Amino acid sequence: MCIRDRAALKDFMLTAIFDGLVVSAHDIDSGGLAVALAECAYGGTGAQIELPAELVQAAGGLSEALFGFLPIGLTLTVAPGKERDIAALADAYSLPVYDLGETGGDTLSVAIAGESTPAISLSASMLGELHNKSLPYWLST
Repeated sequence: MCIRDRAALKDFMLTAIFDGLVVSAHDIDSGGLAVALAECAYGGTGAQIELPAELVQAAGGLSEALFGFLPIGLTLTVAPGKERDIAALADAYSLPVYDLGETGGDTLSVAIAGESTPAISLSASMLGELHNKSLPYWLST
């Protein structure tokens, strides 16, 4: 992503926050979308995610869509009733935006649109336990 796009993303996020459109945000960094979603869920709130088939195909497949490195990207929890506003704001900054699903429940479920079986289905509490145990484990080895 070029510097102009990074500046647009920064301005988009500042506007979205100040306008009350965003409840939470998380960067998509190393580990990709799957890790970002897991990090969002390990506080105890799950999500039901449905990846558009064209997004999976554009990424080069499911593994790349879930775990591939993006130069820059964010997951957003949009304030209720503000979905159209966030899409219009992203369009104003020429940024792509995808509605991937909803937060809630106690399970993180990630599926490809149209598929009956999720690619990922893990309890949010288990994700939290794994997260809490990982740092002490790695520090002790």
